[in-house]
Amino acid sequence: MSTALAIACLTLLSQTSPAGEPPADATPPPAGRPPEGFISRTNPKCYEVRWELLVNVTPTTRGETSPLRLDDANFFFPLVPLSTYSRVEMPSVRAQIQRTNQPDAGAAAATRIDRAVPGGIALAVVPIGSAGGQALRVTLTFTSVVWRSDIDDAGAARVPWPSEWAPEAKPWLQPQWMIESDDPRFAQFVDRIAGSRLRYTPVFVAAKELLRATCAAFRGVDGSGLETAKDSQVRGLRMVGAAAAMQAGSGTEVDLVCACVAVLRAAGIPSRAVVGVSESPAGASRAVRTSYVVWGEFFLPGSGWVPFDPARIRGAVSSNMPTDRPWSGLGRIRELNNRVPLSFFFLPPRQDAMSIQFPGAWGWNARGVVGSGVAYDTIRFTMIGQTLPPDLR
Repeated sequence: MSTALAIACLTLLSQTSPAGEPPADATPPPAGRPPEGFISRTNPKCYEVRWELLVNVTPTTRGETSPLRLDDANFFFPLVPLSTYSRVEMPSVRAQIQRTNQPDAGAAAATRIDRAVPGGIALAVVPIGSAGGQALRVTLTFTSVVWRSDIDDAGAARVPWPSEWAPEAKPWLQPQWMIESDDPRFAQFVDRIAGSRLRYTPVFVAAKELLRATCAAFRGVDGSGLETAKDSQVRGLRMVGAAAAMQAGSGTEVDLVCACVAVLRAAGIPSRAVVGVSESPAGASRAVRTSYVVWGEFFLPGSGWVPFDPARIRGAVSSNMPTDRPWSGLGRIRELNNRVPLSFFFLPPRQDAMSIQFPGAWGWNARGVVGSGVAYDTIRFTMIGQTLPPDLR
């Protein structure tokens, strides 16, 4: 990352960015709710999640000192208070700030929760104010309950198209950053796959056919999409977005999720990407034990949100597998109760929210510069199992 780019990312005097804009809708959708109808949730687990962000400055030349200098800075950390398969215990949310390893209790106490955010999420707004020195560390901790998903495939395959989508689903028909569902190539793709029979095919069956076709359109998948530094520290998500990946027929697993969501939206089926954090299974050989994971959801009328994992669909679902039978990675995801959702956006849904380089759900705004050095951010997640809340024991 060049010095000029580092300074540009930090100098937000009067600029706005469309990167975090939510799907357009005049009224925010209602809070999430448990599933019903043909989908269900089981096996709840409880985790304390620690989300630690470190911003420091790397000098561009040996011996040079490049202090961090910010004014009127705010960090935005998204939360999903309530969704089909998760809920955050909102009183547990707390923030900590360290300025060059010195705790700042006053700034942390000023953290507020913004619930007037579109898309069914909330934002923990952590005010930094003025900051200087070599490093800034912001930590958000919260407790979340997550469930495993299940579905009655045969029953879901009989659900017809609704005359009108539920209010919670409507916003997720619109394009957003990295999910350019209004690109005409997506509509053309849907027409090639489903044609005139689309609206005469049950929603669940149509979604399955479109997901299978989208996964097949990717000739290759370039890794998980997790961007890490040389020392294995997480920096964010590596992605080019739905349109570019679909055009190339390749991308990361995150791009594959974006392409699947874009195709479903182009077909008129509400869908969204879920950015979360997941803990690797016990015994897994992985440098980063707990980190980002991205999957998708589409809306089934009368039931709720159906989760899907395109990377698993791509590797396990053949071209002739019946759509009324269970598919690996769709609807019935056993490891879903090891995943904690963070957001339905790759950047917070604010005009002024930016990432330093790689998106990863969080964002910030600031006035100031980073001397002549380079701003460098790393993320560390920790998931610690907790006792279930009293209402679930």
